[in-house]
Amino acid sequence: MTLDAAVQAHLDAERAVDWSALSPAAARAELRAQIDRNFRRFATPREALPLESEIALRHAGRVVRVRLFRPRTGTLPVSMLLHGGGWTSGSIDELVTVAEARHRAAGADVVVATVDYALAPEHPFPAALEDVRVVVDHLIERARDLDLDISNFSIGGSSAGANLAAATVLSLPTTFTGLLLEVPALDLTGATMRVGLSTDPQLPDIDVDALIETVLAYVGDLSRTTLPSVSPLLASQVSTFPSTVIHTAALDPLKYDGAAFAERLTAAGVPVTLRTYDGALHGSAILTKSWPTAARWQADLVASLRAIHRVRGSAAASGGTMRG
Repeated sequence: MTLDAAVQAHLDAERAVDWSALSPAAARAELRAQIDRNFRRFATPREALPLESEIALRHAGRVVRVRLFRPRTGTLPVSMLLHGGGWTSGSIDELVTVAEARHRAAGADVVVATVDYALAPEHPFPAALEDVRVVVDHLIERARDLDLDISNFSIGGSSAGANLAAATVLSLPTTFTGLLLEVPALDLTGATMRVGLSTDPQLPDIDVDALIETVLAYVGDLSRTTLPSVSPLLASQVSTFPSTVIHTAALDPLKYDGAAFAERLTAAGVPVTLRTYDGALHGSAILTKSWPTAARWQADLVASLRAIHRVRGSAAASGGTMRG
C-alpha cells in the first residue's frame, strides 16, 4: 500500500516507544508530547477566540474540567467536542483539541465545549461516560447564565470520544439536535471490524485481537463490550438519534464501525451523512497544514455543524455516502 507523502511523513514521525514499560501516567505524557510535536509540524494552529473560559465541576471525588470556546457574545448554540485517545489518554489541553475547538466555534458560530473526562485504567467504565453526562446536565442547568441555546445542542468526538458521544446520545435521546462522529469506535467486541476486514484487500494485516485488548483498560472485562453503553452499534434501537454526520478514514479498520452505524441509522429513518476520506489513516485528520484532504475533512465538519445548528435535519445529514 502506497501512502500519500504527507500521510507517510506523519506515520514516520511517530516515535517507537515500549509502552508496556511505562506507567499509565508516563505513557499519557509521552503520547501527549508526540501528538503536540506532530501538531506543530503538520497542523494549522488557530488563533485564540475573544472569549475562552474554563469550568471545574466535581463528580465522584474528582474534578471534571470543561473549556468553553465562544466566538462572540450573545446566546449561541452549543456543540460538545470529546477528544480521542483510546479512553486512556488525551486531554482538552492537547494542541489539536484546542485548535479543532477554536476552528469549529469560529467557523460555525457556536460555543464549543471540550471535556476532560476521566481516563482508564485509573477510572474505568463508566467513569468517562458519567463525566460527560455530568457536563451535559451542568450546561443544561446553567444555560441561561452561560448564554447557551440549549435547544440547539450537538455532540461529537473522535475515536473513543465518538464512542462516548454516541453512548451519551443513547442515554439522552431527546437532548441533542445533531451528532458528529469521527473515526468512531462503536462495536468494541470487534465483530464488525472482523467482518469488514475479511472482505477488504486494503487492510490485510490488522490484528483485531490486539486492538480489542486495548479496550480492556477501559471496560475491565470484555464481557461488557456487548453493552450498548460500551458498543452503541449494538443498541436495540437507534430511531431516536438526531441527524448524524460520520467521518471515516479509508485506511482505518474502524471505518467498518462507522459504515455499519450509518446503515443502522438510515434503516431507522435517521438523517445521516457518511463521508469516507481516501488515503486517510486513523489519525490523518490532524494534517491540516501538510495534506489537503485533512483540511477538507475539517472544513466539511464545520459546514456540517453550521447546517445542524441553523437548519436542523437539512444538509448536514440529508443522507448519502461520499468519498473524498
